[in-house]
Amino acid sequence: MTARPEPRDEAGRFGPIFDPRRSVVLVASAGTGKTWRLVRRYLRIIAGRDPSSGEPWARPEQVVAVTFTRAAAAEMRARVFAALTTPAAAVDASDAVLAELVASHELDARLALAERLAAAPIGTLHSLCARLLAEFPELSGVPPEARPLDPGEQLLELETFVRGWLDRALDDPRHRAHPGCLELLRAHPLAFVRRELQAMVAERRPLGTQAPGTEAGEPPEAAEAIAATREQFVRAQWRDYIAQMQGPLTLLWHGCVQQTQRGHAPPRVAALGALLTRIIQRHLPEPELSTVDEDLRELLATRPSAKLGSLEQPLQQLRNIHRVVSTRRERPILPDPHAADDRPQAAHLARWLTVATLARRDWAETLRRRATLRYDDLETLACELLDDPRAAEHLRGRVRHLLVDEYQDIDATQAQILERLAELGGDRAATKVFFVGDPKQSIYRFRGADPQVFERAVVTRPEAVVELVEDRRSSPALARFLGQLFPPLFAGALPWANTTAAGRPPELALLGDIADHATVPWTRDIEVVRDSDRLPGLA
Repeated sequence: MTARPEPRDEAGRFGPIFDPRRSVVLVASAGTGKTWRLVRRYLRIIAGRDPSSGEPWARPEQVVAVTFTRAAAAEMRARVFAALTTPAAAVDASDAVLAELVASHELDARLALAERLAAAPIGTLHSLCARLLAEFPELSGVPPEARPLDPGEQLLELETFVRGWLDRALDDPRHRAHPGCLELLRAHPLAFVRRELQAMVAERRPLGTQAPGTEAGEPPEAAEAIAATREQFVRAQWRDYIAQMQGPLTLLWHGCVQQTQRGHAPPRVAALGALLTRIIQRHLPEPELSTVDEDLRELLATRPSAKLGSLEQPLQQLRNIHRVVSTRRERPILPDPHAADDRPQAAHLARWLTVATLARRDWAETLRRRATLRYDDLETLACELLDDPRAAEHLRGRVRHLLVDEYQDIDATQAQILERLAELGGDRAATKVFFVGDPKQSIYRFRGADPQVFERAVVTRPEAVVELVEDRRSSPALARFLGQLFPPLFAGALPWANTTAAGRPPELALLGDIADHATVPWTRDIEVVRDSDRLPGLA
């Protein structure tokens, strides 16, 4: 009897990234080759063999690969196809995964695998959700013929619906929204009402606190709830502003006190000290909304001058910091503190919410009758479907590997869908995940992307984390520039200290929203592979 040869050390040959027995959270900066590795991981799973059984790690239909865009999904499918059909003579020996694939599979076998790619679940998260809903129409409540709208198509459909719905509500006195729409038109032009109503109907989050069935009008409880919520928002905004201003306010106040104690403080310094004392007593740490705006306006009206002596520079620094923390792209962001007590405005907002809620219900009913889904409905319904024990039982053991690209750009609902699929497990072992991303590259916050989702994956799977640090794309000069520019910004350090002689902050500080985006750490400098700033291949 011939002894079976000992399997070679898979982890030693290929490393953790290409080891199908391991889950991996790949932290990959720009230019580090993450897409290449994602494709090689996929190839290794469908074409490599488990040494213990001699069987493939998984069939293509058991591997779910999720990308962020259709173009990226098409590119991944094309890369996998190209690799499977690569002639043996064209394989680079340094490409261990492809070399193993060509050595262990004849061309006919690789072509057979390539043919199965057409039905393999490689695509966007929305296409994955559509697959699930189409498979379980009786559980999801989505008819098989239902069609999701593309984002652009949805925008046009919604614009047409709102225009017709508003016209009907205004023309028919019996329409539930008729009184509310009339009130809105008394306060705003028709075009403005259409535009704002369309934005509110498109919003996915709940609108206000009113109960289902509320007639158009202004429910007192809704107005009171809006007033209370608005006061909380206004107070929170001013509290955050005061917290950021506390340091420069205290520093300037100490300077005034020192000059006063020396006994030769000019009248302007004494007046400035009294004003700062009043501000600190009234508004630190909790601002007094009735006076905070007036007190700060009075302080900021004080012009830096030589008459203030050593206080001129601290006062100018305080004005610079105020300009940065109180604006976004040169627009004021601090809310009017007196609006927190504006009950008529709260009642008007309640009227907006009531009308928008009615329009949203009618919009959803219109889509249901036409067997049409909003783009985001795919995620919501798929998430609900995966929570159904009957669907979970059918799906259990189906997905053995889950690969997700651009994981830093997903939101909480999308993460829940992916985690639920992973929890259902494979038929022989737990589902292995391969999450690829870089929180520093998260750019879709306006769509709900949350880079903290990726951070949670790093924290909850510390043994799976692998980091790519070698940048093969950028030039050394660009790497040096980025290495100097971004670390302090990611740490939340605004460039206030680097001011001109006139006290103006540098142009970068005018962005004003750096602190809002500095939610992930810059943990490592860029390591470039290129040794020249000149592009490769150019003379």
